Amino acid sequence: MTRNSGRIAYLACRGTVTSSSERRHDAFEHDHSLRIFGPAFAARGYRLEEIAWDSPEVAWEDFDAAIVGTTWDYAAQPDRFLATLKAIGSRIPLANPPALIEWNLSKRYLAELAEQGVPSIPTLWADRLADLTPEDIRTGIEAQQIVIKPVIGAGGVNQYKGGLDTLPARDHPLWHQGVMIQPFMASIAEEGELSFIFFDGVFSHAVRKTPARADYRVQSAFDGAEHAFVPAASDLASAQAVVDALAAPALYARIDLVRRSDGVLAVMECELIEPYLYPRFDASEGRNFVTAVERWLERTG
Repeated sequence: MTRNSGRIAYLACRGTVTSSSERRHDAFEHDHSLRIFGPAFAARGYRLEEIAWDSPEVAWEDFDAAIVGTTWDYAAQPDRFLATLKAIGSRIPLANPPALIEWNLSKRYLAELAEQGVPSIPTLWADRLADLTPEDIRTGIEAQQIVIKPVIGAGGVNQYKGGLDTLPARDHPLWHQGVMIQPFMASIAEEGELSFIFFDGVFSHAVRKTPARADYRVQSAFDGAEHAFVPAASDLASAQAVVDALAAPALYARIDLVRRSDGVLAVMECELIEPYLYPRFDASEGRNFVTAVERWLERTG
């Protein structure tokens, strides 16, 4: 690809851009990303520029490409978000590509991966929680504790954890949207969730995340902790198998796995839209990402 300006748009949201007066509690992760990725891109002649994805009247043609970064409010307006990405992608190279992001937008992609033989967590799906009875859940999920998540959601927001007989209150948003119900994985509280970061299909680094004592969610917004993690070859092979099963190649991917009671690592999420990539655990200090971006730009040129 012929470089026009060296400018690459790093898509964020109004809750993460540094100039915002309404920054999120976890916006520091956006700052970490820019602090590490920015110099790595600059060393190769690129300028990474943060832009809220819904900013009006952006001259996208002035950029060489756009990368979806911390667009962490997309779940509140997924249709508008996807339409905006498709519009940007029609003007300049965009990663991840809108078609892959659309596939990843609904967590029903997990059912597709399970059908391909990817080790998974038993899941009960419903268009609305209101369509299910407690008996339906007891029949579909063999567990004492369950976690209910929105089919379209991000950051652990609007989830519910409890027993089969203590469903969320009737005013909870889950009652009137698509949901997925899974057994609570006990290893979350012990080993934690293992995240594997890949750039252009190549493994870069990993991190182990554990929840706060009073919670089960591992995100920093809920005071989860992060730990350096060097995966065993077998664990890395499990993550690579998930990457190889994705609907299309991804420029960046974070594969979140959790260990089942049988010792097998099962896929919890494939974060292909706006994952935090834990750059402080990246020994290459962002160089792996930039190298992948350069290969991608060459292919799109």
